[in-house]
Amino acid sequence: MKKILRALFIVLFLFTAGYTIFSLYSKNRISATRSADRTSHEPVRNGPARTGRIEAAQGAKTSPDIESVRSRIADPATAPESLDLAEAEKLLEQYKKEVTDVISHAEFASELVATLCRNGHSADAWEFIEKNPGQMRGMQLREFFKNGDVVKNELLARLSGFEDRMDLKRGLEGYLLRIKPSEYADVIASPDIRRLQESLGTSPNDALREALDSFQTDLMGRRYFNPPDESVVRDYSDALKDMDAKGLIEKGDFRALVLSSQFGPFFQWDLLKNHATTVDELPENQRNGLVGRMLIKNPTRAMDVILAMPSAGNAENVDAAIREWIGVDSHAAVKWHTQNRGNYDPAQQDLLASAFSK
Repeated sequence: MKKILRALFIVLFLFTAGYTIFSLYSKNRISATRSADRTSHEPVRNGPARTGRIEAAQGAKTSPDIESVRSRIADPATAPESLDLAEAEKLLEQYKKEVTDVISHAEFASELVATLCRNGHSADAWEFIEKNPGQMRGMQLREFFKNGDVVKNELLARLSGFEDRMDLKRGLEGYLLRIKPSEYADVIASPDIRRLQESLGTSPNDALREALDSFQTDLMGRRYFNPPDESVVRDYSDALKDMDAKGLIEKGDFRALVLSSQFGPFFQWDLLKNHATTVDELPENQRNGLVGRMLIKNPTRAMDVILAMPSAGNAENVDAAIREWIGVDSHAAVKWHTQNRGNYDPAQQDLLASAFSK
């Protein structure tokens, strides 16, 4: 019996000792793993590994300082008047080091060209333009020919001297931005510009459309900083109407230019409603989208301008308006109808009643 108890005691002792050793080993291994994990995520403060990783991370970020500099330069109201060629080159190099996006490089480079021109350094701006073809050069040429303090004949001579098609295209875009849209038709028909457009293989109609589209894009960019004068907006809209009435641009181009403008849905509706390309000719999805944008901006005004159109043939517009409004806020639509239907003539009331019954 004693032998059996002794044997059991030995077995129990060995089992306990083995379990203790295993526990100590496991604990040390977990501790080592955690330490290694901390090392990989939180390296030693002054160690070379940490320094390299932090530098790499900083290099991937945009410096707040260089971005604030770019914001000031992009806005004509805050651009430094002291900017010269040496400073522009330095800033662009710094920007390239701190920002990896090549499109941003091109945008900043073109903003620097515009500022140099406004500061009276047009010769330096020309020298600053990227020599290799690509997006940066194209954007810089556009800004130079738009803002450069260079006489007309010299600008035309430089345009005529371009051998690269894209250089000519971007330069001509900038040149036409010097001109009011109401003058585009005459300028584009002039011998000098017509010859340049022909070398690009661009028809007169296409040249007008492209010039108007370019002006609109440029105007929206400037609008980000300073809203354009009402006279500028009105000149653009009058030019569109005049070219549409004279058939100088295709109906589809006119419609696309109006709907892509950023002047607001009521402005777009006004342009479309009385001209060769009318609201009724819009594809259903475009008309519904335009009506919907007016309703979101001012539903009462939207209904007034839609119902102001001749009742004959206006059913689809009224139907679209009520359908869009009910989809957004049915309670407000019904309340408006109840309170305002008496303000309209019988034909308009019939249109509203029909729209609400559907």
